[in-house]
Amino acid sequence: RAHFERLREDAVVAIALTGALLIGAAFVLVHHSLRPLRRLVRFARRMGDRPGETIDEPGDSLEIVQLTQALNDASRALRAQLDAARASEIRLGTIVDAAPDAILGFGPDGRIAIASPAAASTFGYEPQDLVGLPVELLVPELAGDVAETRTLAGTFMRSSGTHVTRWESQAQRL
Repeated sequence: RAHFERLREDAVVAIALTGALLIGAAFVLVHHSLRPLRRLVRFARRMGDRPGETIDEPGDSLEIVQLTQALNDASRALRAQLDAARASEIRLGTIVDAAPDAILGFGPDGRIAIASPAAASTFGYEPQDLVGLPVELLVPELAGDVAETRTLAGTFMRSSGTHVTRWESQAQRL
């Protein structure tokens, strides 16, 4: 009887050890299998800081390979979009700087986002000093939503999705 009791205790210990070993092996296997996914997550999180960078992740599964390709494509597309936006900003800056008329560009908050050099003679401020000022400080008739309403009634430029309008006004020089 004592012998059977000892065998039963040994069997319980063996089953417990086997279960612990299986759980440990499963943990190691899952941890190892998820390693490429963790690297891809880190890459995706820093993509905004390093657009255009790619990652070479030789995954063991088709899904990891496809995700790697998709993230690399997205990173290259982000780089291309940022380059196009910078080129567009440079072109816009060249046009604004060369214009003989005062040009003001407004942000969504109604504050001046860009100003042409000609705006200095019109408003008495250097262009960089105009940036951030509320537009109604210079053109009181454009207070509130009036500037947005008049701009939206202007010419719609389809390629950029923006509206452009021209109006003449009596400016207030400070």
